[in-house]
Amino acid sequence: MLIRKAKPDDVEAIFELMQDLARHENVLEYFTCKKQNLKEFLKQNFIKALLLEHDDKIIGLALFYLIFTGLSAKKAAKLEVFFIKKEYRKKGFAKALFKALNEECLKKDYESLEFICVNSNKKGLDFYELGCGLKASSYDYKTFILEKDDMQKMLELT
Repeated sequence: MLIRKAKPDDVEAIFELMQDLARHENVLEYFTCKKQNLKEFLKQNFIKALLLEHDDKIIGLALFYLIFTGLSAKKAAKLEVFFIKKEYRKKGFAKALFKALNEECLKKDYESLEFICVNSNKKGLDFYELGCGLKASSYDYKTFILEKDDMQKMLELT
């Protein structure tokens, strides 16, 4: 097993893993990711990723980006994609990748690592809560996502 930082040349493997995740979550029809965007974002360091390799195959992905914590004025990481191919689950690979991600965040002196796990993802919740001993934040808030059309409507507010 090898865990390494992704390079722009890894875009094919990253794209495939992201597509597999969308398929796994039954949201493939919403998957509109473009390989060129991924490549550019990796080159610009807008996104970062750790890849997990086993038997010369890339089987896992932790894709994240830098955020700013408003209350403490410190840098943090937002985990956007965490995925292990189905046939490699329950074998310690996810825990190893998650551990490596946390190690990377500590090395970069990030204040925190934030991510969302949807309530319907029972196996994911079990992994984080039971497998890693994590507790979800007790903050009571709602997530708002404004698409381009929504942002445009905001400009029309009176």
